[in-house]
Amino acid sequence: MGLYLALAVPLEDDSYTVSVSWNFEANYPLPSNYTELILPFVLASGSRSERQFNRRNAYEIVERRFASYGLKGRQCLLRTICETAESPLRHNGLVGDILHIIFTPSSSADENLHPAYRTAEKRGRRGQNCRSFYPKCPLGLLDMIAPFAE
Repeated sequence: MGLYLALAVPLEDDSYTVSVSWNFEANYPLPSNYTELILPFVLASGSRSERQFNRRNAYEIVERRFASYGLKGRQCLLRTICETAESPLRHNGLVGDILHIIFTPSSSADENLHPAYRTAEKRGRRGQNCRSFYPKCPLGLLDMIAPFAE
């Protein structure tokens, strides 16, 4: 069984049709019998802590994705959290709701995250300039999709 999620954002260019796309793929073995249906059976094999998909794991994945583009992973994630709190995305349909849930640490139970994540959210809620707090991240996730959300 596999899950595939792609988020594509069209770029403005009159002469070409170009999109930037982020692809997330996960493949899972199907259970061979009923005894293997221990939730979350689709997340991973290995130790119980490895099978749990939580905010900490999601943030590690996002940080690595930013780093794969040559950006400072932690700084860009913090900037994205700050900007999401500054300009909530909930009015942008399902994708906006999903992004809001992912990038709003206070939207779930306390998971003993590094305090920097909550600080970033608080800065955004106060309307503080997220770019100035995270100058090592030249381009935030919302910079890439904001022109198309209007």
